[in-house]
Amino acid sequence: MAGTSTIRMGYIEAEDRLLVEFIDAESKVTLLFTRRVTRRVIRGIAQLLARSSRAMAHAAVEHKTEVLVIEHQSALQSVAAAGANSAAPSDSPVAPGPPPDLLGKLDVRTMPRFFRLSFHGCAGVSRVIDVTRPDLHRLLATLHRLARLAGWNIEGEVGWLAEAEAPIIPPAAAS
Repeated sequence: MAGTSTIRMGYIEAEDRLLVEFIDAESKVTLLFTRRVTRRVIRGIAQLLARSSRAMAHAAVEHKTEVLVIEHQSALQSVAAAGANSAAPSDSPVAPGPPPDLLGKLDVRTMPRFFRLSFHGCAGVSRVIDVTRPDLHRLLATLHRLARLAGWNIEGEVGWLAEAEAPIIPPAAAS
């Protein structure tokens, strides 16, 4: 991710906001996501992933959703498998950044090998990050999970995402 080495996310119950911290070696930028903006970001990222999927473009109409679900699940599983090998975040001090700002706009540019996300705060705070397709799936999953934990009731708005996160129940063994 361009300039950002860590993204920390959470929910602030007292403010009913998602907190997203972009941390690099020199500073930290904190943006707060409202329910309305989070809903729009989740829908927009989900639509972008669906529109830009090469595998989905070649799939038969009746299999397009399954292709996207498998791609999403694979992105999430690849980070879980790599988790044991990833380095822990540095505990070195980071200079405080500007005060937290509400996210006002998210611009997304599709590049040949990555997506460039430009987060713009209402008061002018911004951060630009470059993410791969699997990273974008993981960002979407994290935002969706946090919105669900916040009780924002936006789970069913993206059908393929709800399907991708549904538990997989193996068929019962024949007796």
